[in-house]
Amino acid sequence: RPPRSTLFPYTTLFRSWSTTIDLTPLGEGAGAFVTATETDTAGNIGNPVTNGNFEIDITPPTVTIDPLVPDDEINRSEESSVPMSGTAEPNTNVIVTVDDGTISISRSVLVSSAGIWMTTFDIYSLSDGSVSITAFNTDPAGNSASATPRTITKDTDLPILSIDNNLTGDDIVNAAEAPTFTITGTASNGEMVELIITDRTGMMVQIGRASCRER
Repeated sequence: RPPRSTLFPYTTLFRSWSTTIDLTPLGEGAGAFVTATETDTAGNIGNPVTNGNFEIDITPPTVTIDPLVPDDEINRSEESSVPMSGTAEPNTNVIVTVDDGTISISRSVLVSSAGIWMTTFDIYSLSDGSVSITAFNTDPAGNSASATPRTITKDTDLPILSIDNNLTGDDIVNAAEAPTFTITGTASNGEMVELIITDRTGMMVQIGRASCRER
């Protein structure tokens, strides 16, 4: 089928001319060109003049942010090196920003020829709670787009754990109590507490787990 084209009339002033054209109805790709003809006051139509061979690219890039493995939650041991990745226009740069609502950290990340970007962030300076990740990309034609923001949770507070004193009432475990020895204490509600019991020689004799619930 013949290429689509649009006719735009104009009026010349002082031997120069200009006009503004909406190219969005035309197809994208290389090989677009401009053809102009002039009609004088007597009605004579001059020979067409063709110039330019340019590309139309009005489609913005597709930008994504991958989920953080495995749970979109960052703890104290992970905060200094948080891996992030996603997709964007190949062979460009994507601006990745992490923000806790008060402090933001941004960096430019190179996108591979396969359209994949990867980086790591140290988010120690960000507050605990919700942290937003955004990614912004501009393609070679100048079209820009942002990824759907991803929200992660930063939680670096250490749990507060205690073991109750005076176990068994007298801190002595006798033969009757040993088979069903009960240990109590406090921890964060809903969390699991790992127990390791050792004898007087330092030998571990039992490992157990207990769930924490409100008293």
